[in-house]
Amino acid sequence: MVRFTVSVRGYEETQVAMVKLGAEAPVIAGKALYIRGNKIMKVAKDERVPVDLGALKGSGYVRKPRVTARGATVVMGFGGVAKAYALVQHERKDYHHTVGGPKYLSGPAHEQAEAARRDVHVAIVAAAKRMP
Repeated sequence: MVRFTVSVRGYEETQVAMVKLGAEAPVIAGKALYIRGNKIMKVAKDERVPVDLGALKGSGYVRKPRVTARGATVVMGFGGVAKAYALVQHERKDYHHTVGGPKYLSGPAHEQAEAARRDVHVAIVAAAKRMP
């Protein structure tokens, strides 16, 4: 399981827009993170997850955002009832697969972290600009 949270601190334009949006800002951030989380999951499933019978690949999920006054978090992972199996496959670098390999979820998440920050920034600034 990967908790996907990005910080937009330091983006002055985003901070100003968040103040303008108030309680709506975390909701908008959560929607942007959820969209990015699904893009990450697509890369993980299509290019990175080890495939034998396909059960692990089929167990990938992205949960709807958890929104609080302080921000939003999107959780994604693999495994369901086979969570222990998914974790071993994700962490063990000594396993050899004909398709996929280790770090099949955290790799794409780290690779797309800056894109996620940009997504949140763009969504929040755009929403603030639409306000009167």
